[in-house]
Amino acid sequence: MRRFSTPIGTSRLWPIAVVSGHRRPAPTSLPTHGEVPMPRRTLRRTIAAIGVIALALSSAPAVLAGPVDPTPRNLNPKDAVDRLAPITPGRLAVNAKAAGSWTLGTYAVSLNATTGLLRVTDSRINADVWSNVPGQSFIVGSMSQLKIYEDQGAFYPEVKRSQTLSDQTIATVASGSGTLTFSGTIAKGKSKGTTWSMTLGTKMLDDSVEALTADITTGKIGRNPLSSVLVVQALMPDEAVHGFGSQYRAYDLSGTLFPIMVREQGVGRGEEPISGVINGVEPGGAGTLANTYAAWPTWLTSGSRAGRVIGAGEFSFGTVDLRSGNSLNLEMRSPRVQLQLVAGSSPADAIKRRDAALAIPGTADWTSRGAIVGLQGGTAEVRKELQVVLDAGAKISAVWLQDWVGRRTTNFGDRLWWTWQLDRQWYPGWETLVDDLEKQGIKVLTYVNPMLVDPATKTPAPTRNLYKEAASKGYFVKTAKGQPYLQDQGQFSAALIDLTNPSARAWFVDIIATDVLGGKVAGMMADFGEGLPYDAVLAGGSGAQLHNQYPRLWAETVREACDKAGKPDCAAWMRSGTQGSAEDAPMFWAGDQMVSFAIEDGMPSALYGIQSSGASGWPLMHSDVGGYTSIAYIYDRGPELIPRWSQMEAFGVFMRTHEGNQPRFNLQVYSDDTQAKGFAYGTRIYAALGDYRRTVIAEAVDTGMPAMRHPSLVYPGTAAANQDNTFFLGDHLFVAPVMAAGQRTIDVTLPPGTWVHALTGVEYPGNTTQTVDAPLDQATAFVLKGDPVGDQIRTALKAAGVAR
Repeated sequence: MRRFSTPIGTSRLWPIAVVSGHRRPAPTSLPTHGEVPMPRRTLRRTIAAIGVIALALSSAPAVLAGPVDPTPRNLNPKDAVDRLAPITPGRLAVNAKAAGSWTLGTYAVSLNATTGLLRVTDSRINADVWSNVPGQSFIVGSMSQLKIYEDQGAFYPEVKRSQTLSDQTIATVASGSGTLTFSGTIAKGKSKGTTWSMTLGTKMLDDSVEALTADITTGKIGRNPLSSVLVVQALMPDEAVHGFGSQYRAYDLSGTLFPIMVREQGVGRGEEPISGVINGVEPGGAGTLANTYAAWPTWLTSGSRAGRVIGAGEFSFGTVDLRSGNSLNLEMRSPRVQLQLVAGSSPADAIKRRDAALAIPGTADWTSRGAIVGLQGGTAEVRKELQVVLDAGAKISAVWLQDWVGRRTTNFGDRLWWTWQLDRQWYPGWETLVDDLEKQGIKVLTYVNPMLVDPATKTPAPTRNLYKEAASKGYFVKTAKGQPYLQDQGQFSAALIDLTNPSARAWFVDIIATDVLGGKVAGMMADFGEGLPYDAVLAGGSGAQLHNQYPRLWAETVREACDKAGKPDCAAWMRSGTQGSAEDAPMFWAGDQMVSFAIEDGMPSALYGIQSSGASGWPLMHSDVGGYTSIAYIYDRGPELIPRWSQMEAFGVFMRTHEGNQPRFNLQVYSDDTQAKGFAYGTRIYAALGDYRRTVIAEAVDTGMPAMRHPSLVYPGTAAANQDNTFFLGDHLFVAPVMAAGQRTIDVTLPPGTWVHALTGVEYPGNTTQTVDAPLDQATAFVLKGDPVGDQIRTALKAAGVAR
């Protein structure tokens, strides 16, 4: 959850009067809902309003150590950017005596001294799994300093290089038992430089998949190991690159430069004018398209090649440079880097081969019976709001009550008391509520994150002061002076649990198992995980060493807690992530989008993040129906956002709503007939697809194939494969969500074949772009004519009364 967010774009805009630094009182009822333009006078008011809010938010420091320091610690604007100092590869010289051809399992390796080409081919399919750009170095070493600028979870790196060893030689090749080691030097021009070696081998990922492995080591400069290693892989003409975690932007990352670093994704992310406004009052707060909660070095190409850094270097800070157009340049901040590479017969096959060894837990079967509705406000309010959506015909499998710990109000909006103790004053008769919902077939879910707050000012006080317990036992991440590292959360501070400390982790596992998952609670949102400070001290190392690894530790902790609670199939979902997180977390979500249709940070960006994550090894992911971030009086949900977002997630794997950071200033699924009926329609589609969805999830768990698939994974090489705004659920259901207000038709490029509208039965010719009717009360999805599975999908939708 973000502390400060101001979406503009296609979200709704309300002017705010600012007099002597005070906001106009909230209206007793919301104005008439509708998309409205933003005139210049309104923009001025918006800037003024944001300024007031930002001043309030900045009254506490961004990172606190010990007592609260009232001095603001906003970033300097010049530091609120990524400064990555990308490396340009140099020349490659090959000793003629080193040239030759070799065999490693199913791989053929060749080195040509004349052209300077090292090539590894998968003999099964006669396809390159890896090669260098001829005559160009493919290993570059660097000595550098990495400085991180941080403010409230917004991290910005600056790389300052003192030496770059960009010229490479291959001097010798040595054959071992199932290995092949290339070695030589890396230097800058005629400087001495240092040594390097790359040992190629193979590894069986399962009974049929043999991956190529590459272990790259480098020597020292004097007594010091290199700071980083750049590995360069040649790309074929027009070969697109995908993945590297949850990238909330175009599926094809060609032409981009970005860091591999988990951090807050930002607010606006380049949409103007809001990003400029946000950065003006909170430098770096807007973020860019490069910001993400979940980043890790795993990739896929349209050329059906895939790889990952695994072992040495996998959690290091990294940089991806795809600007050249002819190579994938991957720099990891480690003197040693280990790669695992595969090639496939198609991009989908490459994913399956790359992820063959992953053990993905999957999600609870009951989640396919209906949507999970996010509600708040205490026992009576939850009962009332739930009844509204049930009366509208919604299919509900669970209620998610994130405020089970009680609510606190900040300038950002409604926040939670991170005590991880039930607030019985807020939720009187909790057990009765849970039992009553169970009788209706509705489960209860809660919320947790890896931080604790001091509840000294909370009324009523929690049964246990877990903050005090953790502090006394030394269970928090610490400052260099050994004190709990307090982090500002916007008008309150919190301390992060040191999950590298076995005792602290076991203690927190017990808290989650007995309190967060207590009684009949069936799961929870496991929030945050991306904010470990780089200058923190942990039992297992420094914040700089563990920053990218902390989300994996958090996922492991959540999995251990579910097991300890005797609920191994608990419905837990996370937003932060890194290499290996999918082996512990049963579900992910796309984090905090704006309550808008904005491409940079609204509904479309959620779909982009899901598609990118799927290419990176996260097969199960969803987003908040309706988005999350708004500002009272200024930006809130338009009347079409919930219905349209519901239609998209109805064809997903985990349909869940969020009230957002400003519930009372935003339309909710229970606000009026348009919202309740629009949401209920989506839930009936979702429930009707339950049987089909279970088969898709089973395939995802078994093979690593994403459940929500970019079209290029199902129909590669077709015109339909070039659309980022569509997706497949499995291989049999093609979805084209409407992601704009006021839109009543949608242009869809269909794959080859004849396609049947899954809801209307209208047929459309494939391999063409069709204009399809898309009224607000109708989703847009298609099945292939003659496909037996598609026929079953249509039958299920008709039986649910949502198709004709």
